[in-house]
Amino acid sequence: MITAEWALGVSFGSLCVSIAVALLLRRWFGEGVRLSMTVMADAKFIGGGTQDKNTYIAITVTNRGTATTTITYMVLYNYLDRLSHSFKVSALREPVV
Repeated sequence: MITAEWALGVSFGSLCVSIAVALLLRRWFGEGVRLSMTVMADAKFIGGGTQDKNTYIAITVTNRGTATTTITYMVLYNYLDRLSHSFKVSALREPVV
């Protein structure tokens, strides 16, 4: 086997390995738990016989991945403004659970 044939075989082998690693990375990022969250800020209850003037926060979480998951708790923080959010300064010292 001459050097050119050996180099061609090595380059073909490294190309196959690179493609296999790329496919594994794509599969690794595509599978598993992928949560998507939407928030409705001024939600209201409709129906139930009584009139409720309060407004609420409605949160919908959807699993778009292939693995099952369970959400055990959710924590909400109240920030004074966007600058406080940047420096992680909360209006409340304890989170609302």
